[in-house]
Amino acid sequence: RTHSSMSLGCLGCEAGEEGAAALLKAYREDPNLIVRTEAQKALDAVRAASMAALRSNSHSYTRGKAAMVLGQLADIVGSEAISALVLATLQEDDKYVRRRAIESMGKLGPAAGVMGADALAKASEHDSDVYVQWQA
Repeated sequence: RTHSSMSLGCLGCEAGEEGAAALLKAYREDPNLIVRTEAQKALDAVRAASMAALRSNSHSYTRGKAAMVLGQLADIVGSEAISALVLATLQEDDKYVRRRAIESMGKLGPAAGVMGADALAKASEHDSDVYVQWQA
């Protein structure tokens, strides 16, 4: 399990939603302290890689996938990642990325905080994409 956590961390945002969810579960529930420690390190790496991908000028699929990974991190997502999701929600030109950012903030729920709630309110009223408005 330790090596699995380390491997997922090396994948960064390519670990995907399932990898992020597995790391979060290992971090919270594994009885072995070493596994929990490695899962925490891997979560930090996945979060950093996902934020970098979301802020990059990569293909919209890559940026959208990065947003979805951040949505799996629940209450450990961190304010910097929430800021990246908010910026993607409010300033991203590509509707695919905005859609994934909105869905991710919805998964985060209260962990998105006031900043996330404000972005959702703005998107629900002003976004040009009906799907984004509806999800917000």
